[in-house]
Amino acid sequence: MRTKNWKYIQYTEGDIPAELYNLEKDPEETHNLINEAGSKVHVDRLQQLINGFLSKGE
Repeated sequence: MRTKNWKYIQYTEGDIPAELYNLEKDPEETHNLINEAGSKVHVDRLQQLINGFLSKGE
């Protein structure tokens, strides 16, 4: 899921469960913020967007 400033990737397989990037500060997506303090609020919001998007497809 991507917004203007954030990109969230959730994997269903593999060793890395998810990635979170602040595209404004890190446009090259080199620093995964998923385990950083304060990232949960962004992850929760982006997961809600994903869930809303998926529910519209039913």
